[in-house]
Amino acid sequence: MKRNSILAVLLSLLVAPNAWAATSFSSAHNQTFDQRQGAEQLSDITVVEDAQTPAIKKGYLEVSIPQNFPMIFDDTRTSTEILIYGDAVDEGKIAEKPELTFLNGDMTVRIPILADFGVNDSFVITRLFAEGFYSQPIASSPLEFKLNGELPIYYDPMVLYVRTSSTSDARAPEAPQAVKLENTAEGIQVTWEDPSDQDVQAIELYRDTRPDVSITSTPYAQFFKGVEEFLDDDVVAGETYYYILRASDGRNLSLVSTEVSIEAALQDPEETPPSDEPEAETPTEDEPVDETPETPAEPEENAFTDLTSHWAQTAVEALHALGIVTGNPDGNYQPNENLNRAEAAALIQRLIQVHNSEGVTLESPTAMPFSDTPLSAWFTPYIADLKTRELVTGNPDGSYQPNEAINRAEFLTLALRAFEAMGGTANTDAETFTDVQEGAWYQEAVAQAQAEALVEGVACGTARCFEPDREISRAEAAQILHKIWLKVEAL
Repeated sequence: MKRNSILAVLLSLLVAPNAWAATSFSSAHNQTFDQRQGAEQLSDITVVEDAQTPAIKKGYLEVSIPQNFPMIFDDTRTSTEILIYGDAVDEGKIAEKPELTFLNGDMTVRIPILADFGVNDSFVITRLFAEGFYSQPIASSPLEFKLNGELPIYYDPMVLYVRTSSTSDARAPEAPQAVKLENTAEGIQVTWEDPSDQDVQAIELYRDTRPDVSITSTPYAQFFKGVEEFLDDDVVAGETYYYILRASDGRNLSLVSTEVSIEAALQDPEETPPSDEPEAETPTEDEPVDETPETPAEPEENAFTDLTSHWAQTAVEALHALGIVTGNPDGNYQPNENLNRAEAAALIQRLIQVHNSEGVTLESPTAMPFSDTPLSAWFTPYIADLKTRELVTGNPDGSYQPNEAINRAEFLTLALRAFEAMGGTANTDAETFTDVQEGAWYQEAVAQAQAEALVEGVACGTARCFEPDREISRAEAAQILHKIWLKVEAL
């Protein structure tokens, strides 16, 4: 009798399909994109309320691209073309053409839910568009779904992936938005919002005292992505100033932002209340002045969110404290991503500049250093400075190819030139790596780096290899530069 009861319970569970079922979100299939391709439609997403206690309530559904995945939603096309169908649409629980909200730098789209769902209610989301694909991710990732901003997070069983491609990036970023001006005691404060395009590298600002500001060969000011503010202190009270901004991804330039203007009216700073503290006395000629050198910059603890326990964490955070590496606005450094030639030039130039105590100002060049380094590009001042120092020569055709990845041999050669420019000397008394051929153009540089313990190579059988042709990662570059920094500072 007891055995029969147990069997009955098991049978009841087998014939009750919703007993352990849950709300499900699933794309039609896995999807692979080419690096730097244009906007692409995502596969259809089917949502089914299978839970005995329905989880989909009136409010909203958020569909999110995982953090660190090189993709965002194309907000313009998605807003225009999205279409939802299914019985939940027929019953008025979700709109066929919903009003969308884009969040988190266009990595999340919020879709309104108009009424609570019942068991077996379903719908299909189609014509969601994505763009970006500016780099190759470490691994494939699924879309994420959240209801009314609450846990749990539901994960798509299908995944997204971006594969390496030789396709050139031909898509311009969006223009900076929400440009605002405000008079202060020091000048005109300009603020803006960077575009959500993940490959944006710099923002250019142009100014004039007449309307219809024109784009000149040299911006009035330019900034790395993430700055989003500028104090223009070169103004005259009573004069009206006009501003426009545009974004650059290193290869393409956006349209300009809406022009804004303001009449400069320098505000008097508020009176500082008297202090109870006595003023510090100025030392007399007979009194010794404390000339103790400043304490060297200490590495910031957890300067980047994606470096915890990474083998290059110490090096990256030390360089960040010195202002040599900046990372991304989202708090990540992306240590395993490849470095391109423009980024390499910026790192090397900052290393020299900080070591030589030359300040942080870098003047814009008056002429293009190479045929493919326009004056408006964020990286041109760095490349021009290295050319002036005779550290880079470019290619025989007069180009520099700033957006091309730099390999380990090329970066090491450039880093050693900087090492010598800062007073370092390197010898070649070291055994060469197995894969460094006799007479190779980079042989001497690799031997010098090996002698100075700047590189260790990787295991290849019973020997060590350098892998000169492999693209160098951001972590590897930081490790080399940190070792160089420690050596030149000890000279």
